[in-house]
Amino acid sequence: MKARIIAILLVGLLLLGGCRRFSALTEPLETPVRGMPDFFVHAEAELSEPDDGEWGRWPPETAAERRRVYAFGAYRSFYYDLSDETLGGAGGLSKMVVENALRDEFFIEDSDTAKDVLGWIKEDGMTLSTDIYYGSNELLLIAQGKLLPPVYMTGREEEWLREIYEEYAGALAGYGYTEDELMLVETTVAGDLDMLVTVARMSYSAGYLTEEETWEYLSYAEELATASYGSWREYLAGILFSNAFMGMEGFYDYEVADHLLDNRLSPYELFEFGPNKGVAGRNYFGWHTEA
Repeated sequence: MKARIIAILLVGLLLLGGCRRFSALTEPLETPVRGMPDFFVHAEAELSEPDDGEWGRWPPETAAERRRVYAFGAYRSFYYDLSDETLGGAGGLSKMVVENALRDEFFIEDSDTAKDVLGWIKEDGMTLSTDIYYGSNELLLIAQGKLLPPVYMTGREEEWLREIYEEYAGALAGYGYTEDELMLVETTVAGDLDMLVTVARMSYSAGYLTEEETWEYLSYAEELATASYGSWREYLAGILFSNAFMGMEGFYDYEVADHLLDNRLSPYELFEFGPNKGVAGRNYFGWHTEA
């Protein structure tokens, strides 16, 4: 049952955004000469246990601290019109509206399916999915020229990756992103973490998760995000590249970018990115190069 739900979710998410197929990307990626990231499953990453001295209390005690954590899901929360005033974020939305959104877009109908879907996002997600397509992480690194494409990737497919990257890099340049800044973004895990925070909060609002269970997902997302990126700007770029390479570059991309980057009331302006600020390395999965 769990495998069926996860398979349906993956296909549904990709089709929802009008995904583009990779006809030749069906074999495991061979290790290139230039080097390859160590793609660990998210759930197996050795994240430290939060404590009062390093990470603050979980759940955070003040409203401002809680709103900062909600900001790690700000991209999709904007799309679903979630409030940052409460953990559930439903605000003026009825419970039925939230339940319908979870069912129609994430195939979540109860506590069990919520935990199955959230487990898939946390352990695999779009970053590492290889059942039908390559994960967005590999595609980003190939597009950046940091990872050699597999021998069976066609020239046109590689060209398409670079076109998508250049399209988004050009759009982000309008917000002051430089080429060097974008090259610091070496993982697309932000797309999964943003989804994890949003879906967990919506599941809590629908009554599918307890408060403690919800904060477990949110605290995980906060720590992995701050270990993988050095700023809110890098984090947002990671979300946009994740969407781009998984064919989910919806109409709301740049509307949300305007809201988050060109708005003095944006959570990105109101709250610091985090205490860790990428000290574990912007790519938590251990990017390395070889001579």
